[in-house]
Amino acid sequence: MWIGLRRDYPTAYAQLDLRYRLAESLPDLWDTGPETARADLVTRMEEMFVETSELRRERVENQTMERKVLRRQGPHLWIESRALPRANAPKKSFAWRYRLTPRGGSWAITQREYLVDGTPSDSTRFWPMARRQIAQTFGRPPTLAELAANLPAVKGTMRIRALKVPERSRGPRSEAPTNR
Repeated sequence: MWIGLRRDYPTAYAQLDLRYRLAESLPDLWDTGPETARADLVTRMEEMFVETSELRRERVENQTMERKVLRRQGPHLWIESRALPRANAPKKSFAWRYRLTPRGGSWAITQREYLVDGTPSDSTRFWPMARRQIAQTFGRPPTLAELAANLPAVKGTMRIRALKVPERSRGPRSEAPTNR
């Protein structure tokens, strides 16, 4: 299922429905934006797909992948492709998660996330962050064309902080003090 492993990106793009994801993520801009801006944004998303695939490549290359259906969510199906641990390798876990959406008689990938050591990426947070950052440049919300044109300048500058809180110790529970 990891469609970027062979680096056959034209075939991978045919399995993606980036327009669906963009319409879902940017409904107010997508619906009113010109087709040239939509096409530019799809191109930016294809570039981001390749970048993310290449950045995560070492985690899955030459790995045995285990695939399973995680859940159904309305019309969507979530699939996970997890790299099985190798002997004598660091114990860092990695998985791709794909949201599949019906398209004709088949499925299209409409969202892709990854998990590193149980911490998920969250592509849903990307668009509001990018829009805010570009809006600061213009002093107003960007149009779809401005978002597409300025996305390369801001995409590498945003970071989402994730805190991993360890599980609480499950030792004996102490009694709460009583008022006597």
